Amino acid sequence: MLNAIDVSHHNMPSKLDWAGMRKAGLDLCIVRLTYGTMKDRAAKEHVRLARDNGCAIGAYHFARFVEPAMEQCVAFWEAAEAVGYGRPEDMIPALDVEDDTASRPIGPEHAPFFEECAGLFKNWRSQGAYIYITQRDWGRIGKPAWVLEMPLWVAHYSAPSRLEPATPNGMPWAIWQHRVGPFMVDGPSGYDKERPLLDQNRVRKLHFFNGEDMTFEDERDEEFRMPPDEDGTEELRGERLDAWIRAEATEPAITSSHDLLRAARDQQMRAELDTLDEEPESDRDPEGNNA
Repeated sequence: MLNAIDVSHHNMPSKLDWAGMRKAGLDLCIVRLTYGTMKDRAAKEHVRLARDNGCAIGAYHFARFVEPAMEQCVAFWEAAEAVGYGRPEDMIPALDVEDDTASRPIGPEHAPFFEECAGLFKNWRSQGAYIYITQRDWGRIGKPAWVLEMPLWVAHYSAPSRLEPATPNGMPWAIWQHRVGPFMVDGPSGYDKERPLLDQNRVRKLHFFNGEDMTFEDERDEEFRMPPDEDGTEELRGERLDAWIRAEATEPAITSSHDLLRAARDQQMRAELDTLDEEPESDRDPEGNNA
């Protein structure tokens, strides 16, 4: 099992003990890039500090049913490019499905919207996406079957003694958000109301942009939790990462949603500019492109 945190601008990057958490056993940092169409102002710094301290990187999007799905996905793609997320060794993105606000809860009527978002995120880079959801919220949107086809990142931290989370339809989980509180490797599940400092996760299956799927469930994976620079851990991680990139990094197998969107925009522009060929030469650069 690996250890992960998920962060947003609510967790000030400069206030987190990155080196201490990494030495204590932090393996992965999942960064919120977007909240609806709004880009998270702390995402770039979170990604930089996590990478600088040897953590693997993931990212998630908080889906808001009050805004168009495509506009939210475009915002995420732009944010990913801006913060440097999407390397072959990064984990695929996650779609966060929960209440928009306390006054705007999710319901069965929102299932088509979330399904549209899921399709867009799964097709970006053609490697799929996680879904962050609780068993309860899955039921509240009508228990759609498409949720069960995605890797599950589930939140369940009601009982400190709990060894397994409740999941949609009892399906296996990939990531379990089990604890909210001060960072503590192998800390008990639960919610520390007085010190809700960090969301913490147990990870047993990761999916990467390079197409690799890896599980972390036995003693052979203890090497990933050793402190940095002890017993060659960082060298081992680097060698394994290089091997993943050499063996698995390929071009997307199909046209991505991002490419389709750009093509649609170009087609629309050509349709609207029906006098493009009649522009004077002074409006063009020497290469023949629009100035």
